[in-house]
Amino acid sequence: MFGFGEKEDIKKNPKFEVHAKAMVDMIDMAVGFLGPDLDPLTEDLHELGKRHVGYGVEAEYLPTMERAVMYALEEVLGDQFSREDRKSWQVVFHFMIGNMVEGIKQEKASTNKKK
Repeated sequence: MFGFGEKEDIKKNPKFEVHAKAMVDMIDMAVGFLGPDLDPLTEDLHELGKRHVGYGVEAEYLPTMERAVMYALEEVLGDQFSREDRKSWQVVFHFMIGNMVEGIKQEKASTNKKK
């Protein structure tokens, strides 16, 4: 999806750094919006999903993001990453992914209507 070579060390590719920073910023934004009124975050995630269609992202790619971040948290935090922490992050990711998938579906439906 990002044009990385199969044997390339992606950590040295500037595209990887840009994407990693954008992903962390998106997660930070989502966590910052958590609260009693999730409507603004839901709308933002729908829009984010719609934009990702233009990047070639398919809905089934999104759970890979969750697995990668969960793995990173486990590696960095080790024993400090409790079961409760894991469950909380999974709830956040499922909310994010579900709403991004909805945006992807909306964008694809809109695109198909235009054809």
